[in-house]
Amino acid sequence: MSLPASSAPLLPDFPATLPASMDFAALLAEGVALTQAMSSDQWSDYNEHDPGLTMLEQLCYALTDLGLRGHYPVADLLADARGKIARDTLFTGNRILTTAPVTPEDVRKWLYDRVHGLKNVWLSPSEHTPGVVDVRVEKFKWGKDAQLVADVGRELRAVRPLGQDWGRITVLTPRALPLQGELTLSAGADADAVMGALLFALNLGLSPGPSPRAMDAELAAQLPPEARYNGPELGCGWIDDPSPANPVCRIALQDVVRIAQAVAGVASVRALRFVGGGDHFTLGIDEAPLVDLPADGQPWPFSVTSAAGGRLTLNRQRVEQYFLKRRAEAQAQETAVTLSTDEQAYRQLPDGRVLNVADYVSVQHQFPQAYGLGRYGLAEAFAWPEDAQLRPLNRQARVRQLRAYLLLFEQVLSNAFAQLAHARELFSLSDPGQSYFYQSLISKPPQPWDAPDTAAVLMPPPDNADPHWRYIVCVNLVGALILRSPRLPNHARAEDWLAEVRAACAAQGWRAHSEAEGWRLALYDARGRLLASGVATLASEAAAQALCNRLSAGPLESHVQRQGAQGLRVLDREQRVLLSACWAIDASARAERADALLFFGRHAHHYRQRRWPDGGWGLALCDANGEVLAVCPRRWPDSQAACLGAREIAHWVRELACGCQPTGHWLQWLPEADPPVDSGDAAAHYLDALRRQTAAADPHPARRNQFLDHLLARFDERFDNALLASFDPRPAYVEGFLLELASWKTSLLASYPLWSARRGHGADYGMALAERMPFGSGLEHILFSRLGLGGWQKFVRHPRSRPPLALGRTPPSSAGPQLRFVSQDPQLLAMLLRYGGDRGRYQLGVSHCGCHHMLYFDTPDGAQLEILRGHSEAEMIDARERLLLWLRRDGPAWASVYADEGLYVLEHVLLRPQGAAAAAWPADEALRLSVLLPDWPLRFCNPEFRRHVHTLACQFAPAHLALRCHWLDFAAMQAFEQRYADWADARRRACADSSAEAMATLNACAQALRDWLAALPAA
Repeated sequence: MSLPASSAPLLPDFPATLPASMDFAALLAEGVALTQAMSSDQWSDYNEHDPGLTMLEQLCYALTDLGLRGHYPVADLLADARGKIARDTLFTGNRILTTAPVTPEDVRKWLYDRVHGLKNVWLSPSEHTPGVVDVRVEKFKWGKDAQLVADVGRELRAVRPLGQDWGRITVLTPRALPLQGELTLSAGADADAVMGALLFALNLGLSPGPSPRAMDAELAAQLPPEARYNGPELGCGWIDDPSPANPVCRIALQDVVRIAQAVAGVASVRALRFVGGGDHFTLGIDEAPLVDLPADGQPWPFSVTSAAGGRLTLNRQRVEQYFLKRRAEAQAQETAVTLSTDEQAYRQLPDGRVLNVADYVSVQHQFPQAYGLGRYGLAEAFAWPEDAQLRPLNRQARVRQLRAYLLLFEQVLSNAFAQLAHARELFSLSDPGQSYFYQSLISKPPQPWDAPDTAAVLMPPPDNADPHWRYIVCVNLVGALILRSPRLPNHARAEDWLAEVRAACAAQGWRAHSEAEGWRLALYDARGRLLASGVATLASEAAAQALCNRLSAGPLESHVQRQGAQGLRVLDREQRVLLSACWAIDASARAERADALLFFGRHAHHYRQRRWPDGGWGLALCDANGEVLAVCPRRWPDSQAACLGAREIAHWVRELACGCQPTGHWLQWLPEADPPVDSGDAAAHYLDALRRQTAAADPHPARRNQFLDHLLARFDERFDNALLASFDPRPAYVEGFLLELASWKTSLLASYPLWSARRGHGADYGMALAERMPFGSGLEHILFSRLGLGGWQKFVRHPRSRPPLALGRTPPSSAGPQLRFVSQDPQLLAMLLRYGGDRGRYQLGVSHCGCHHMLYFDTPDGAQLEILRGHSEAEMIDARERLLLWLRRDGPAWASVYADEGLYVLEHVLLRPQGAAAAAWPADEALRLSVLLPDWPLRFCNPEFRRHVHTLACQFAPAHLALRCHWLDFAAMQAFEQRYADWADARRRACADSSAEAMATLNACAQALRDWLAALPAA
């Protein structure tokens, strides 16, 4: 086993008190105690020299190795072969704990972090339009007005709260301050450098903006984590809440003096005043203070005097150079802060070590050499001279037998190591296709830690099996089958087994043992090997003992019976066998036989009753020609009970035939899988059997959802699995639905940092769209995944647009050849999906007037529902066959369960009129949301599903908004989408073009959409 390259200890902190999984003494004591409790009547020597205790010690030692690896650092267990940890479900704090801007302070920080040239920004509710927030922006001297407005508008639209819109963006006009004063410099100060620094400081300090600081400095100051992740994620480090809360409207001389005296090189400020008099200067509401370099020939705001008292002359070019130098230093500082923030450890997942967690070292190498199990094999010294030929062979056979016994435990241990190594895949969004993992005890290429000679022990040379037939040994009592052996590969093996069964019967080797359902008989040979099992379950121990007495009294008859090599078992919900079929066919032909079994098994009249010699009644399923397809192993006391049993079996088979493939929990192939192609490769046989056994015991879809539920629970999110499953109309499709449900959860988790931060935010209506219809609000994304709209969801990032549901499409009722149902029952399609695959439920009839032929459907409650009407009986027969084909598991009906599902979230505040008409807009309209959904998809016809949609929408919508759900038919959805698309196009163009013509087009589209919404019936 390779060791990690790092010299760091495997455990960073070795526990002072060993956990149970690492405590060898505790594990050994517990193993001895369990052994004493279960086998004290056969095993009484528990001293160290006992071989059983030696094996227990080695297995406990291997368990401590597993326990040690289970306590590796989490980063090591989650690391892949490169030492990297997947980021798909493990989000760093800056991604998962931050949010999109919510408060005005958050928005100001967000804009300052992302807009170049922005000095400060203020938000205020519009005085004229409810639900609208106006924005005032102060720029740096070097900022461009048009570019600044475009950048601010783009960033604001990206973080627009749901039910709110941004109004007018105003750039404050710079207002030069009429200052006059005298500066006295410190000794040795450069007058031009001091003046450049002073002008920069005044422009920055008279109207102060946000001040970013390096995050590492804040962390060093013990900044608490909740403060670190409070608000939006910023790239420029840490920003305190911006101040002032409103634009500066008055400038005091003392503020100028305070800023000037803080500049290096300024000794004093004298005779400072505003031209025009007064200690304060008042700015307009849309003005910002500015102290600029004077134009050529204009006086400086400050005259400069040296420390010696001499008047100094300023060089305008040098002053401007020093001003730009201070600006470049400030920008370089912000860049350094951004770079240091990106490198913070809390923004990055740690790397793990590659520790080869799955590598398993066989316990056989730890046994004493006398056992002959290690890589050196059996020592020649154990071949005694007086029997030199036979003794080594006997010893080798015993060593091989011991190896086979130990491999039962070693396979479990090896699989446990593999399960631990694949833990990172279980908590990943990439579905591994399994939840239980295994690994082979045979390495390719061979490794020194493998168990020796494993291939020879695991897979001896196979018997020459008959390709079409299998054989069983039957034991009958008075003509009734009582005991039956396992299926044997060929006739020769069956004859040998028959001899052993007869010998065991002569020795009365039958025993009764209890099971979950009752008591069952079994036949054992003198060595305790199971030869045959009882075919019937007995009600009590007394009944089992009575049957043993009858077997002892005889007469018994045993013989070899031939069965088909391929077969199928039908199980009920308690995993009991209802039907068992064996066919002498190739594996390629068994699918056709299975279809016949499911077809005829749906009808109770195809079950023939049999009277068995023991007095019980049984059932055999026959096809139309009377050929037996399958036999039911159950027994009934009389003919009437057998008739009721046939109806129950037919009903269960009908449900399976309507929606389940012939695999899985309810229908099992015999054998479970075809044998490997290379019958001589022992390793291939072993791996194939290991794969099949692991897959048979792995409820992957259910466990996959459990792991995803755990990942969701970390964020206090959950899906109502049972409720969503109840809305799925497809019967016996549990595993398929669970995989679809897992895709919804995966879709939600894949973009969870994005939509969880934006759950209360609307769509960016200024963004160019790939599809025509907008689809970008947080509420739409949440409902899309939580409801599983559209079925299987494959995308990782939620789209910002979607194709129309109805616009430009043909109504479903006219899209090609259709079956036009007479019934208007909204549950008809769901009923047909569940029960419509049963041909026996369809009945032909004629109307009372004799003008029409009709097709009726027998509902589960016994009523007859007219579903189709035509002019001839042949037309109705053809319609029935088309309907059965349409309702097949792989037919169009199943594929259309989630077809045309979708929704739109419409914010009424966005439909407000632009310009002077906005003042007359009703205030309550800004607080309304409309959710528009199609009413024709299958699930959307369910009233319970509609209530669930409304409940979920109200749960995730902001509490101050009034939400209504509208269910639209196809024509109404087309009308809405046409108006919605026109309005979205006009709104997007208006973001770049504010001309009167663009505003008029936007107002016309908004008015058309408002009028259409007003005509909708009350939700």
